Amino acid sequence: MARRLGLTVVALVALAAASAALAGDPREPQHRFNPADQAWAHRIIVSHDDLGPGDWRVEQLDSQGDANAPSYCKNPNLSDLVLTGRAKSPDFGREDSFEDSDGEVWATEREAIAAFNRLKAYPFDRCFRVAMQQEFANGSGVKFTMLSSGSLKIGKFAPRQLTYGLRFRMTVGTQRIDGRIDIYAFSRGRADGSVLVASLGAPARPIPLSLERKLATLVAERLKR
Repeated sequence: MARRLGLTVVALVALAAASAALAGDPREPQHRFNPADQAWAHRIIVSHDDLGPGDWRVEQLDSQGDANAPSYCKNPNLSDLVLTGRAKSPDFGREDSFEDSDGEVWATEREAIAAFNRLKAYPFDRCFRVAMQQEFANGSGVKFTMLSSGSLKIGKFAPRQLTYGLRFRMTVGTQRIDGRIDIYAFSRGRADGSVLVASLGAPARPIPLSLERKLATLVAERLKR
């Protein structure tokens, strides 16, 4: 059952990764990458070594972008802004739980602030509900219930930061499994970084909250050049 429900989490994670625009998307920022800022972006993201022990594997999340999403769930329009560095970690998975991170460097701090403010305006709650409707419209037999959602309680790790957490339950017949999707986004100077964790509970092996917070802290600290 955990594997079956894990596929549903993949669909939700794909929607949650709102910053991962498809190639050719007219809302994508302009790209003027340079070696120094590319190296900086790569230093920000989570590496396999950061995850510690465990059977962590590189997964390929089947994201179809936001083509089927309503207009209010589309990626923010960043086409007037300029990226000078970008890096994305592999999608690391372990027993139907996933971790993903991104690092970006903008041409100016003003552009970094503009990009962050547009991310803050993204309607996470509303768009997760849209994802559920789309996922379960085909009679999958899975009942999805949102248990709670909202900002995560963490310390101040960067001048600009955003957190969002969703707790959910998926039920098939008499079997049920709880899980969470947590998003952390940080911005400092010209750089920003984000961490997304999707984790299923028993009978799967959830990602410890302590590890999740460690990864978020690492990404926030790596924004300092």
